[in-house]
Formats: sequence, structure tokens, C-alpha cells
Amino acid sequence: MREIDCFYVERPFFRMRKGQKRFGINRKRAQRLMRLLGLKAVFPKRSTRRPAPGHKGYPYLLRNLAITRSDQVWASVSAHHNQS
Repeated sequence: MREIDCFYVERPFFRMRKGQKRFGINRKRAQRLMRLLGLKAVFPKRSTRRPAPGHKGYPYLLRNLAITRSDQVWASVSAHHNQS
């Protein structure tokens, strides 16, 4: 654990997948030891919630509509959402 701590101080941006090769331990053990030490890699996190600059937002048109019968509202899914 002391070696992992020193390794982290030198390279806080490395995740333990890089460090596990150096210490000869498997990934789960490396994760557990880092969790015990309270260490997390320092790197940019995902920012999926922010829209791109200039992105046009679309209003939700069904917000105040009371749907009272069948076939009153239809929906479609664009082709790029169905590709898996």
C-alpha cells in the first residue's frame, strides 16, 4: 500500500490499470487498495450534460396536453437511435 501511495503521488493521473502491471497484482485488488487509501485518478470527467455551444433546444410540446384517448399522440424514433 505504501508503494501504491508513492506511485500515486508521482503520477496522480494514472489509473490503477497502469499501476497494476508495475505491482504485479490484478485489477480488482488494485481497485480495492486504492479505495482503502482513498485515492482516485485525477483526469477530466465526462461532461455529457452540457449542450454544445449554439445547440438549439426543442420545447416539449406535450407538457400541458391531456392525453385522453388512444391514437391521440404518436411518436417515432430516428434511425440513428436504433443502431446497436
